[in-house]
Order: sequence, then C-alpha cells, then structure tokens
Amino acid sequence: MDSQDKTYLDWIDIAKGIGIILVVVGHSFRDGMRAENYACEFIYQFIYFFHMPLFFAISGITFYISYKKYLGRKNEFYKKKFKTLFIPMLTYSLIIYIIFGIVNLIPQLHSMLQSASYPEVNIVDYIIKNLAAENPYASHLWFIWVLFLISIFIFFVYSKIKTESVLLPVAIMLLAFLVRMVLDRPVLVVHYFLYDIIFFCVGIIIGQKRELLLKSNWIVKLLSNCSWLFLIFIIFYKILFNKTTTVNFFEELIYIIVKCLIIISIVRLSALIKRNCFLEKLGKASFAVYLLHQPFCCGFVGIALYNILGFPILLVCVVCVCLSFFLPYLFIWIIKKNRITAKAGKILLNI
Repeated sequence: MDSQDKTYLDWIDIAKGIGIILVVVGHSFRDGMRAENYACEFIYQFIYFFHMPLFFAISGITFYISYKKYLGRKNEFYKKKFKTLFIPMLTYSLIIYIIFGIVNLIPQLHSMLQSASYPEVNIVDYIIKNLAAENPYASHLWFIWVLFLISIFIFFVYSKIKTESVLLPVAIMLLAFLVRMVLDRPVLVVHYFLYDIIFFCVGIIIGQKRELLLKSNWIVKLLSNCSWLFLIFIIFYKILFNKTTTVNFFEELIYIIVKCLIIISIVRLSALIKRNCFLEKLGKASFAVYLLHQPFCCGFVGIALYNILGFPILLVCVVCVCLSFFLPYLFIWIIKKNRITAKAGKILLNI
C-alpha cells in the first residue's frame, strides 16, 4: 500500500467514526420515545435516512482500494471475508442466543423479554431468521451478513469482468434498483441486498473518482452541501405525511440521490478533518463497537431505564450512547490482556 492509499485510509477511518456515532445514537432511541417526542422522531429519521448507506459506501471505497491484489488469488479474498464478516456474525448471534436462553429461565426476566418483543425462538428458527436478516435478538447483525453477501458478489463480478470503467458499478446499481422496484415484498435479506448494493457501488465510484470529488469543484461542493437541506425537507415531509416507506419510483429515486450526495458530503468532510483525532480512533474500532453494542447497551438498558423506570429521554440516550462505546472498549481491553483470549477474539469476533 503506497503512502497515498495510507492517507486515504486515514480519512476513511474518520468517516467510519462519524458513522458509528450516528449508529449508536440512532439505536439509543426506543419506539416510545419517538412516539412521545417529535424531536426524537426527527433525529431518528434524520440518522436512519443515511447512516447505513454511508457504511456500505465506505465498504465500497475500501473494496476498490484492495480488490486488485486478490484477483490472482481469489480464494484468499473469499476466505478473508468469511473470517472477518461471516464468522463474527455467526459467533455473536450464537452467543446472544445462549444468553437469551439462560435469561429466559428466570421467570421475572422472561416476562420482561416477552413484553419487550424478545420472544422465545428455537435454535432452527433462530438460524433461519438470522440468515434472512431478521435476527429477533440482535437485529443489527443484518448489516454484517448483507455486507458479506455483497462483498462476495461484487468481487465475483469484478474477477470476471476486469474493468476500471465506472459503467460496471453504475450498471449494477441500475439493475439492483429496477429489480427491487419490480419485486413485491421480497425476503428481508434480498431487500437489503438489492438496496444497499447501490451504495456499495457508490463507494466504488467514489474510490475511482476520489480526486475529482475531493477537489474544490463548485458543483460537487454545492450539491453535497445542499443535500442536507434536501434531507431536512424530506424528513419533515415523511413526518407530516406519515410516509414510513417510499411508495413510488420517483420518491425512491429522489431518496437515493439525496443519500448519495450526503455520502459525498461526509467523505469530503472526513478528508478535511485533522488526522489522529478521536473520530479516527473510533473508526478503527467501529466494527467492534457495532458488533458488541447491541442488544445490551442500547436495547436492554433503554427498555429498563425508559419503559420500566421512567427515566427522562435525554438521560436514557446519554447512558445508552456512553455504554455503547465504553463496554465494547472495555471488552476489547480485557480480552487483549491474555494471549489466548486475544487470539480467540480475533478468530471468532474479528476484534
């Protein structure tokens, strides 16, 4: 990796840092908070509009940086993704299942889980739901599973069609968009795959055209900055007209375009931020924070503090956010104190 790519990865870590903060804040809101408080609903809708497309785009950028070195050794790429994405997703989902199984043996906690929409599920149904991106206990794992599928698919395509043209990611985006619009309520994992592969391809294009996008091009600058105004308008539109889902081709297209512009805006911002800042450090640990912060730091704590104890919304959100960073970092620190646990953490959880 040359020095230019190393600098490039530095600001990608900053973008990941921004993204993981958005993820954790978004997960700190309970449904009751959003129903009770319009500010919560606005912030939630604001974050959820683009935070996961941002992560898929970042993954597309890193894919573009590194995929060529694996073209002569394809199996190594597949093995790497299996180890860094699939194994951690499977391991963590099984750990969560075991913990929920133990907790369900305690009558009082069993009742609390049932009332909080954490039903008992047998292991076969649990595995099927997990592969369908519908994990009932750790729903956030859908991202890791879908990212694994998209990465494998995109690498397979690029290994067969060896081209540097932006026409390939654009063609994949258009095909995914059209298939998604044609399909009527596909399985959730298919829905996620077809939608988020669009932003993965956006990341590939950003990787290819990064010099153009990062320069002070007034058109790019104007559109990326205005995207935030477009987003505010969209959020008010969705809240006022109760638009929980897009209903037509035009709306879907507009939303995707605005998300792409916001992603470009965050990429440009990340490239301007000073290196070695806390955002870069957060970005380097973003996978571990994402994997480990749910369902305990936000889900359980939020339910206990807000639904059961009736604590104020702001306090609940602050506690959830702080725990979502503190506990994963604490867990990493503990397992790295011992050589065996450190190796196990790397193999099983990629941390």
